[in-house]
Amino acid sequence: MYFKGTFEGLTSNGLYPDGYYYALGETAFSGVVKPTDPSVKLDVPFLNGSTWFYSFDGGSTIYSYQNNVWTVAATFLNAQ
Repeated sequence: MYFKGTFEGLTSNGLYPDGYYYALGETAFSGVVKPTDPSVKLDVPFLNGSTWFYSFDGGSTIYSYQNNVWTVAATFLNAQ
């Protein structure tokens, strides 16, 4: 299951349901699903220069979209 949009009050504690993401802007996205996950579907194509902030239990990864390909720009791991 995947969700698109903003749920009021849901993100105040930093928790998201599986597959949740939301648009920070026209070319910036954030959530707990990777942009390469086949469940991700948008109504419009991604624009070159888009950025996706993917959060997981151990940290976060920033993906960059260029020429129809998502690449990992950086990964940050939580301190142990």
